[in-house]
Formats: sequence, C-alpha cells, structure tokens
Amino acid sequence: MLHAFRDDERRRITVTASGVVSLLEVATFVHQHLAGGAWGYAVLHDARAAITDDTTQTSDIVGHIQAIGGGMRRGPVAVVANDDRYLTIARSYAGLVNQTGGRMAVFSDLVDASEWLDRQIADAERL
Repeated sequence: MLHAFRDDERRRITVTASGVVSLLEVATFVHQHLAGGAWGYAVLHDARAAITDDTTQTSDIVGHIQAIGGGMRRGPVAVVANDDRYLTIARSYAGLVNQTGGRMAVFSDLVDASEWLDRQIADAERL
C-alpha cells in the first residue's frame, strides 16, 4: 500500500509504502504524480515497511515510468528500504535513471535520504 503527502511549499512528495507493493500501485502513484503537476517535485519514498510482490520486475517499472513521463525532467527521488528485493529493484532503477540524467539514490536511513534530497533541491535552485 502507498500513501502520499504532497508539500507544495517544499516541492516535495513523501510516499510511505507498507506491506506488499505491486507494480499497479507504483503505476497509479506515478500517474497521479504526473497528472498533479508535480513531476519536477522531489520524492522521498519510504519503503522501510514494504516488500515487493514476486511478479514485479525492474524493467516493468522502468518502462512504465519512462513511457508516461514522456521525456520530461523528473525531480530527484530518494528511496529508503530494508527489504532485499525492494533494494535490488530500487538500485537497478536508480542506475538507469542516473545514466539518463536523472537524480535518484537509495538509502537505508531516512535522515540521510531527506538530507540528500534537500541538497539536490538546493543545487538545482542555484543553477
């Protein structure tokens, strides 16, 4: 299950994932993120209480997000997770995002992730 909180003042979305998270849930969040005009917002994805279902493949998630993003620049994304499979998928996706000019990092500590996002936002504002 995914719950999202949008902070327009900070231009940040905090997503809390719990239990089993499916590709459908991720896809629904991404559609809402794009439709809500927040594609450029920073995203803090707290998945410490989540696991992925056994059918979720990195290529499915990556393909879907790239397709609906339509080449628009996405804000930085920080993922915090403990589950090995969730971490593997997040790291694979982060590698692809970063190769194409995006900004994504995977963490095991929520404070580290939040501080990284703050630096990404500050750096982007200086440009």
